[in-house]
Amino acid sequence: MKKIFIILLSMFLVLSLSSCTSLSLRSIDDKQNVVWKTEDDFLTLYIEGYRTYRSYGEMNIDGETIEVIGDFVWHESKLVLYTVEEAKIIHDNDGVLTDESEFVTFGISAPFAWYGWFSSTKMNVKTYYNYSGYSELDDLEFTMTVSKIPEDELDARNFIEMDWKNDDLGLVFDSDYLSYFTGIHYGTYTLKSEVMDIYFIFLDDNEFEIHENNEDDTLLLSGTYITNKESMTLQVLTDNIFDNQYSEIDMTCKVY
Repeated sequence: MKKIFIILLSMFLVLSLSSCTSLSLRSIDDKQNVVWKTEDDFLTLYIEGYRTYRSYGEMNIDGETIEVIGDFVWHESKLVLYTVEEAKIIHDNDGVLTDESEFVTFGISAPFAWYGWFSSTKMNVKTYYNYSGYSELDDLEFTMTVSKIPEDELDARNFIEMDWKNDDLGLVFDSDYLSYFTGIHYGTYTLKSEVMDIYFIFLDDNEFEIHENNEDDTLLLSGTYITNKESMTLQVLTDNIFDNQYSEIDMTCKVY
């Protein structure tokens, strides 16, 4: 009987601790269109679009500014960072993640607030695994604070690993980690049973181009885009595919 009690007590403690970890993150894991950053600008991560776990930003280390993508893996209480080099590995592995494809992995938790509950604005971060080669990232512990990104500052280019589509026009563009660094989203244009391989590219100053994915990279559409929180509107200036039928084309996020 005593042995059974000890076993049940052990199971209760394990479950309590694991649930406590996930409970602490419930206060911060559902935030859309926010920026997490350290006071000293060592690490800044932006979350834009309808997802609440995929981010982009930069890390300042050893006098160098490194562009990164950050995955908040809330259910495992960790934050994984990738640079363009890791993004290329993931792309070449058809999206399969391995230790080789990680730059650094941090453990995350929400600190207790002064009133006895978990903070909804701060996050404690510490190094779990450092694959980067920067010894400065070994055994780090720091705090990040969250704030809201104004809606008029959102940019569809920064909606990490979001696919775009317009079903009426048969336009679909896929995305992966590498798309953030290159600005290129490959996809298809379908007209009846005909399928054309195309790609969309985000340019500076809210400009875009769509090309046929062929030897000539034939220009199909170009113009500017407007970000609408979880969608974007293409304002068409050059049209070599729809016979100038559309001055604007709405693109929505492809939800899985």
